[in-house]
Amino acid sequence: MLFMPFYFAPCSLVGFVRCTGGHALTSLFVLFRPKAAENLPEEIAAELTTEFSLAWTGPAGHMLLVDPSDGPEIHKSYYKHDDLTPHGVKLMSNRTYDCFFVRHPDVEWVKEAWAELNGKLPLSKTKDWFPTPVKPEIDEYQPPKLDKDTPAPPAYNVLTLKVGEDPGKYYPRGPERYGKWLLYKDMPNAECPLARKAVNGLQLDLGRLRYMVGAEHPYMPEKLHDNKDNINEFNEGKFDGRTINSVYLFQRDVQSGAGKKVDPKATIALAGPDETETSSLAYLSDEDYAGGPRAITVDGVVDQQTCDALEQRLRDGVVNPLNIMVCTLARDGAPKLNWNVWMRPEAAASLYCWRELARALGFPLTVAANHTFRSAAVNVGSAGFGRSWKSIHKVGLAIDVGLDRTYFQAADDWPVFYQRDLSVDKKNKKKDVEGYRIYWRVFAITNYMIPEPDSIALCRANLVEVTKNDHKLGKVAREAALRLIDEIDKGKFAAKYFRERVKQWQYDPWDGDGGKEGPEVSAPDARKAQLAAFDEFFAANEGKKGKLIDKKRHYYSHFSKAASRFLDLTALAQESNLERIGSFTNHFDPTTTGEWGLGLATYSTGKFQALAKAMKALKADHPNFAIEIAGEQVKLADVDVDFMEAFGAARVDCAVARGKDAEKMIAAYCEKLRKFPARRFVRTPDDEAKTGEEWAAAIEAKLEEVKTAAPVNKKDSSKGSTKKKDSAGWTFRLSPDYGVVFPLKTGVYMPSPGAPIGLEWWHFQVSSLIDNRAFGPLICEMGWTKETLLDEPQPHLHYRIGMGYPQNAWTDQAG
Repeated sequence: MLFMPFYFAPCSLVGFVRCTGGHALTSLFVLFRPKAAENLPEEIAAELTTEFSLAWTGPAGHMLLVDPSDGPEIHKSYYKHDDLTPHGVKLMSNRTYDCFFVRHPDVEWVKEAWAELNGKLPLSKTKDWFPTPVKPEIDEYQPPKLDKDTPAPPAYNVLTLKVGEDPGKYYPRGPERYGKWLLYKDMPNAECPLARKAVNGLQLDLGRLRYMVGAEHPYMPEKLHDNKDNINEFNEGKFDGRTINSVYLFQRDVQSGAGKKVDPKATIALAGPDETETSSLAYLSDEDYAGGPRAITVDGVVDQQTCDALEQRLRDGVVNPLNIMVCTLARDGAPKLNWNVWMRPEAAASLYCWRELARALGFPLTVAANHTFRSAAVNVGSAGFGRSWKSIHKVGLAIDVGLDRTYFQAADDWPVFYQRDLSVDKKNKKKDVEGYRIYWRVFAITNYMIPEPDSIALCRANLVEVTKNDHKLGKVAREAALRLIDEIDKGKFAAKYFRERVKQWQYDPWDGDGGKEGPEVSAPDARKAQLAAFDEFFAANEGKKGKLIDKKRHYYSHFSKAASRFLDLTALAQESNLERIGSFTNHFDPTTTGEWGLGLATYSTGKFQALAKAMKALKADHPNFAIEIAGEQVKLADVDVDFMEAFGAARVDCAVARGKDAEKMIAAYCEKLRKFPARRFVRTPDDEAKTGEEWAAAIEAKLEEVKTAAPVNKKDSSKGSTKKKDSAGWTFRLSPDYGVVFPLKTGVYMPSPGAPIGLEWWHFQVSSLIDNRAFGPLICEMGWTKETLLDEPQPHLHYRIGMGYPQNAWTDQAG
């Protein structure tokens, strides 16, 4: 163990390290020794200044001595000691220390620097290093609470080494481009403004080279929303999992020489928050980089070597060789009322095709996208109902079309209809209806008078124009347009893509099928209803200004009062290489044969009265529904909700200990149990079950035993003091048996009315690239790496842990 003789200190307290901005400097190495002082004997002063000791700071900035035998996973063994005073470095309150503050992720590298400074190795890393003299200051430190139910530990004074936020105070120096900071994950100074500015600059550079650092805009760091609803995910200026992933992948590409050559202007001028479809398409390239491999350390650390490689590739226009994404407008044709969505090029080509076909067949609003790309930083390893942690959205191959916040109808600025597709059930029951999934067909009202010959001819002429389109992603559209022209010429067109009447789905939150089909409606009647709704809206909002008014006016202007048919948007999606998915499934209503997937509500056992009330109301109307507790499903009919409501708790804690209130407390416990003398209560953790009467008697008997056996205070005559001994006691927890025992701190999932997120009528995807593909290799095609995603320490990344994905992410099928 590295040693320093602290016993000479007239005052010593636990040592911490803070920057002058008040941030705890975590994961910082500190090489330190006290300067000689005039009031110490010469031999003591010499001993105190002989060698540098080496410490490392834990999550609170607490200094912990490093042992030379410590392995590379230093953070793993030291974090557990962070707030334990005996493991902390003691500092002298009236001494100045010579310090080297070292920011580096590799403990072995730092040990070599320590050995050089102590004369054990020749100077190499440290030949230009100069110590910083620091005198500790007294600060108050408040240890964190262990959990919400435990009072915070008392605050205490600490001696703190305070370091400026100037990067010149730290070794080794980083590249000039990033403010002279060495940048890496879990680095000290992560909260300091200058370091965050440097990280932001790095993220922008990586984004320009098409390495993912963001969220909805994958190549821009994610900003904090005004309402802070993304407080846990935003990463602007934060060296997070997305950033280390891109640095690591970039270093691998440089080492192997992989890359795609584009116009250098694209990497410098075109990337940004206001990026357009045209500028994003400029990154698509078939030209491989010819520069060849380059020596570089691949470890996720941005040093001068990595910075030089970034600058070189920015100058030369060498970008990520993997499947980069492109952007397009979410609402086609409404630039001022719009936003960009991002997709892998294959999905973008399919969306482009879908829009061109819809426009050619008389639906000028074409296809509205509500959501496409989802960052890997969201739903890491788990997701709530209606979402998937291995979602196709994370690989940029899925499109959610325009829907409103209720989930059961389309957005009001994109009026479409959806109908249950019973033909799927008959066509391929085993594949399409496995698990009772329900499938849908989506329709829009065409402005053309199909099947009149003039309208058919107009559709053909429009499709011919699509075949002439030279859009960079237009190949799918040109091929689809040729197929539709052939169907027109063979007389199969109108029957395949148009329908006179549809039955709009009527959502019912308590129905096992998710609702039922509504009455048939014709396209002319549906158009009249749409126009009447717009007329009513404009009458109610006459004279008002704002985005909503502009949006409604924009879409209103596209509607023709003449309409004869519904256009089958789902059929056009299939022509565009897009497939729909069925509804989510669950087993919350065992009596149904449709099980589309009800919405779910989560109730905490900490709010047990609300849970009991909700379950009682649900059971009264739907006794065959099921609830889910800790992953297990229980039929609601088997749960005694009357007992739940009467007893009113998920558990009761019984404690018997010597004290003036013991008898009163036990009397209260027993009185509550005796109100239900024949009901069963289960003791945890041994699962012993007895009735309320039996438990009450057992508790009272134990109280008498404690009162008899408990020791009294005894006087130690040898020291003239009274020593208080601990009393005997008995503490345990009883859980009422309501037909199911509720585990501690668990959530109860119940069928619930509300947003039908499981319907999934809106979701389309490029299935040809997904079928039978494992999630791990598929997401890595998009620019992620296994090392930076998995929940295990990675030796290649100085034992940094990835985002938290489980190992089975690499074998589970994407979905």
